[in-house]
Amino acid sequence: MAVYSIEDETGLAKELQPSVMPLAEATKVIDFPSDARGKRTLDIGAGQSACTARLRIQGAEAYAIDPRYTDMAKLDEETSRAIEIARSRLSLHRGAAIGKRYYKLMQAARQAFKRDYRAHNRFYINAFAGDLPFDSNSFDFVFSINCITHGLDVDDVIFRRAIQEAYRVAKVRSEIQIYPFLLKSNERIRKYHERLLQEESLEYSVEAVPEFNSNRLRIRKHQQ
Repeated sequence: MAVYSIEDETGLAKELQPSVMPLAEATKVIDFPSDARGKRTLDIGAGQSACTARLRIQGAEAYAIDPRYTDMAKLDEETSRAIEIARSRLSLHRGAAIGKRYYKLMQAARQAFKRDYRAHNRFYINAFAGDLPFDSNSFDFVFSINCITHGLDVDDVIFRRAIQEAYRVAKVRSEIQIYPFLLKSNERIRKYHERLLQEESLEYSVEAVPEFNSNRLRIRKHQQ
């Protein structure tokens, strides 16, 4: 039986594009706390996302992890590439005006990340989803966009470990949200998702995100 290793996740992480979702889009796919004051939050696979900066402004003790934080110059280059790819695809399929608008939103999110990183870089931690450097039961809200799913779930062992780690660090009576959750779009992934959730005895719901024709996974933690 295969076991999790950081080396395997390192190899997989190198193949993934960094997160570049604009803040306005992120608030549509994740149901952030209405009152973040005093809450401890964690963004898994954050890249240059502005979500952590936003939560901090709202009063949260906000953390982000990503293995790319070891080399910020390289992350900056990869993010520039990912933004340009996203702009080109949107321009091709939805028109140049939409591509240009989305490009500006992504750049704004990126600048918000950079400002927050300069001021609070100790909250941006070089770490892997499968090996979170935090105590158990230590976060009020844990989330991941385009990392645990639409990324790490191409490897069953790494995906399971990432789910387990997110659950471990979440406090009792808190929740984990993961986007996208592709239960219907891929038969193999759908069956694996369902089996994992059942085997881990997790209480969860799958919620539609109509604007993106996808789903969000919400896991509730009621016990250690």
